[in-house]
Amino acid sequence: MAERHLLYLTHAGLQAWSWNKGTLKEIARFASDDDGIKAFSAHLTRHPQARCTLVADLADEAFHLETLPFLRGRDRSQLIARRQAQLHLDTPYVAQLPLGREAGGSRNERLLIAALTRPATLRPWLAELGRTETVLTGVHSVAQLGTALLRQAKPAPPRALLVHTSPAGLRISCFEHGLLRFSRLVPGLGPSTTGLWQTCRDEVQRTAQYLFGQRALDRGNATPVLVLAHPDQHAAIHMACPDSPDLGFAPLNLPELAARCGLQTPPDNSDCLSLLLHLAARTPRQPQFAPGGELQQQRLTRAGTAIGIAAASLLSASLVIAAKNVIETRQLDQQTAAMLAVRLTEESHIAALIASTPTLPLPRETLQADLARLDTLQHFVGGPQPFLHQLANVLDRQPGIELLQIDWSAPGPSTAAPLQHINSKSSCRPDRSPRPAASSTPCASCPARRSMMNGCRATPTATRSSARPAQLQRPTPAG
Repeated sequence: MAERHLLYLTHAGLQAWSWNKGTLKEIARFASDDDGIKAFSAHLTRHPQARCTLVADLADEAFHLETLPFLRGRDRSQLIARRQAQLHLDTPYVAQLPLGREAGGSRNERLLIAALTRPATLRPWLAELGRTETVLTGVHSVAQLGTALLRQAKPAPPRALLVHTSPAGLRISCFEHGLLRFSRLVPGLGPSTTGLWQTCRDEVQRTAQYLFGQRALDRGNATPVLVLAHPDQHAAIHMACPDSPDLGFAPLNLPELAARCGLQTPPDNSDCLSLLLHLAARTPRQPQFAPGGELQQQRLTRAGTAIGIAAASLLSASLVIAAKNVIETRQLDQQTAAMLAVRLTEESHIAALIASTPTLPLPRETLQADLARLDTLQHFVGGPQPFLHQLANVLDRQPGIELLQIDWSAPGPSTAAPLQHINSKSSCRPDRSPRPAASSTPCASCPARRSMMNGCRATPTATRSSARPAQLQRPTPAG
């Protein structure tokens, strides 16, 4: 994981701190001369993976309150750029802080333009950061960090002055509804300064007079003055800073507030530097003073991180899909092996059945031909019995007819229709006297002949066959 470094910049020089999960540790200090800048460059070379955040605590700051009509998008950006150009700030380190809409229901927007008006103080350090291609996450002001600090001082008043000390000096900031309205740094005042709180009272009153003139504060409302200090200084603050009709001093417990903000090593005096750096490390979306070009390396790093996350996500998805495919392939292999085992078992069973089957008396081809012939003959559902019954009835009614022969045959396999062929021979004896055998066909005028012809036209379906014609002879009745 990349190191997180906080660079605290003052007119005296720069301090490098490392931050990790609420724990701060000072790494090095660099003077604001050529030797200090060279040492800072060597420090960056030793920490190429560090992500740095520059926190400026400078007296050269400007705050301008602007009122803008209700605009959005490109029109709003162009209007803000024109207003900044009209201010002649002559610095690229500018930030915009929206303060909301005007009171009274107007849609006009109140915008605070803050600038670090001495760019020569920042350029040498930022140049070394760019030369070593160190990732710069942003350039912020200590005055902006008071917004995050004031959120922890609950309940936060609508308008208040926040006073705290740091190595750069005594800072007095004015907040309106939790948003920065004005800030001022008094250099040379620190926790070890003699008569600090009496000087603090004088500087607060001087700042309040300026804010009364700007109508940022109202006279006679006893504006709260929140003083961050160690508990052992609270009694001195009460003695040196009595309340007045316009201002009411209220000391805040600095170690308790630091612990509430998540700082693992609370300060042991009234110096607020560790708390301010901790807030700079963990507070997201702070006002950005760095120009777009200064953050190019950060954008590239973010793009690389996004690409890495996307690649890792794609790799994870590919691994999941590959694992799923491997599992499914193994399951298919197991199913294939099981089916192969079943097939081998069935084949062995079939081979055992074949081996236990006795030898056929005839060749298989012959048996198959006979079975096919039998299947063809089974299409016949009856033999000549219906015709014979009909013929017997006719002969019973015509005793003069003598049946000599009946031939019955089934058609061959090539015959399309399942027909039977029946041929009969008979003779007619009308006078019951012995006569020679007649021709195979009776006379046409004989009723028996007509009845027999009618019977011979019948073609009943047969399912039986015979290799030779059947002969049936009826005996001649006694004279």
